Amino acid sequence: MARLCIALLGPFQVTLDGQLVAGFESAKVGALLAFLAADAAHSHTRAALAELLWPEHPPGAAQADLRHALASLRKSIGDATAQSPFLLITQTTLQFNLASDAEVDLVSFMACFHGGECPTPAACEAALALRRGAFLAGFKVAHSPPFEEWLVVAAEQVDHLTGLALTRLAKDCEERGDFVQATFWTRQHLAIEPWNEEVHQRLIWQLAASGQPSAALHHYEICRQLLAKELGVAPQPATAALVDRIRNGEIVPPPMVTPPHPATRASSLASSSQMHLPPRPPAFFGRKTELEQIATRLADPACRLLTVLAPGGMGKTLLAIEAARAQREHFADGVWFVDLAPVNAPDHLAVAMLRSLGLPPAGPDAATVRLMEHLQARQTLLVLDNFEHLAAGAEFLPSLLNAAPALKLLVTSRVRLQLADEWLLPLEGLETPPAALSGMGTKFTRSEGEPEDLHDVASVGLFLQQVQRLDPSYDPTSADLEQIGEICRLLEGMPLAIELAAAWNRSLTLAEIATAVRSGLDLLTTPLRDVPTRHRSMFAVFDHSWRLLGDRQRTLLRQLAVFRGGCNLAAATAVAGATPADMEGLIDASWLRTHDRRFTFPEADAPILSRQARTGVRVGER
Repeated sequence: MARLCIALLGPFQVTLDGQLVAGFESAKVGALLAFLAADAAHSHTRAALAELLWPEHPPGAAQADLRHALASLRKSIGDATAQSPFLLITQTTLQFNLASDAEVDLVSFMACFHGGECPTPAACEAALALRRGAFLAGFKVAHSPPFEEWLVVAAEQVDHLTGLALTRLAKDCEERGDFVQATFWTRQHLAIEPWNEEVHQRLIWQLAASGQPSAALHHYEICRQLLAKELGVAPQPATAALVDRIRNGEIVPPPMVTPPHPATRASSLASSSQMHLPPRPPAFFGRKTELEQIATRLADPACRLLTVLAPGGMGKTLLAIEAARAQREHFADGVWFVDLAPVNAPDHLAVAMLRSLGLPPAGPDAATVRLMEHLQARQTLLVLDNFEHLAAGAEFLPSLLNAAPALKLLVTSRVRLQLADEWLLPLEGLETPPAALSGMGTKFTRSEGEPEDLHDVASVGLFLQQVQRLDPSYDPTSADLEQIGEICRLLEGMPLAIELAAAWNRSLTLAEIATAVRSGLDLLTTPLRDVPTRHRSMFAVFDHSWRLLGDRQRTLLRQLAVFRGGCNLAAATAVAGATPADMEGLIDASWLRTHDRRFTFPEADAPILSRQARTGVRVGER
């Protein structure tokens, strides 16, 4: 991983050595970095930068403000101590140094486009994977109209290129006859260009071509109302003509697309065309029991809100996607995935859901009404992923469920939502082989008595997949498999930690990896650009969860960190003054586990908390 990572495609985020740069001295310090990083190919005069950010000040004062902001910025990003400076500074110019140990998501995004378009579907998907939301979403700088104007233009350029990528992917799907996936890309396009009638037109045609004429006509009505309300215009003649062709039955699915069965509405709408989920995850292993539990609970009429609860890195998202994929036949109006990671505030929940459903955007209040009206008579499953930072707004979910009687919600979160209707599925690590396998070869016996191969253990399989992804010729010996099993046990089967550990197999022996894991979690990092910042190291996972806690919970965790082997309530009370409610709250926040009335930390958190208790360094509060 680069030493300095700057994320501009979504909320502004900067990490240094894997740790979040919590804040800059002022918004204009952050704006200076964002502007330089976004236009890293060019140098900028100090006079132009001063005018950009301090246009209301006289030139001399603006230049002084720039010097002060630059000094503050260099201190925040460790520029003075970098082996190669992140900023190229002269007496008259400033420029971001792309040759330094730094990465900028926008630079990688733009590199996917040549001649103004993505040359291949793979390049388009790579570009879209970098986008966490709108360019510098929510970023504001007071008293700087030139910067705001630049921000609008830059955001429009990013949205335009995103639209080109989505169009390219949709057309590629159309050429292959996969109109189902084509609608997935086109709905994403509408989320960023809701008033583009040509995109609405394309979705209407795709829906009809995928065997959903009713859905196509319904979307035409949405388009017509949107154009009338927002722009005061009627649909173009070409759109109206397309709708007439659909009504006359002139657009039918190609031979390779099976039309929906006309017998019932449920069988018609419960086709794969109503499944709007990310692609099947390549690194999904095991979880058979958990998948069965989710299916059983979602089949129960009493369970309408199911939360998959676990610490970061445990594989909640992959499990939810795979479980939702199996539910497509049970929800007549579709299974939809809503990524909440880019959502900054609880009052934008409805807005995010509208976007994922491919509906026209609206402000928070109007979005709530529009969302409830849309879902009111629909049998739908919504997968709400990464809910933990929005838990303060969880009371919106019961209101939504009341408005839509056939709706069900599958939520992933690091914290319990504390709702009366919430059902919980606590998620632990992948299966690991039993201890003391030395000398037993690759075979072991499960409790049922059937001998098993270590290759078939989910955690070992995940480790091997990650190694063989980088080294296809890797063929583990029996001793290797036993050592891999030991690493997986040390990491308690946590998928993210296993993936991070496996990535070191090219430069370290398995024994060295195991030794490093026993010593702490410093080894567990990744340089991959398309991994979310919060998952690029185990410290980043810890940090993200730490920020969700209140002051009292943080204090309790520091005090409880002295119990490396766990403790009972009496010991927790004696050392930290913890009450039963305190301990229950830490369990609900995925920071403690309990067995036989004994409380323990997850293996990934224990060494970080212990280091913090020893040194006094406050992880997550830098």
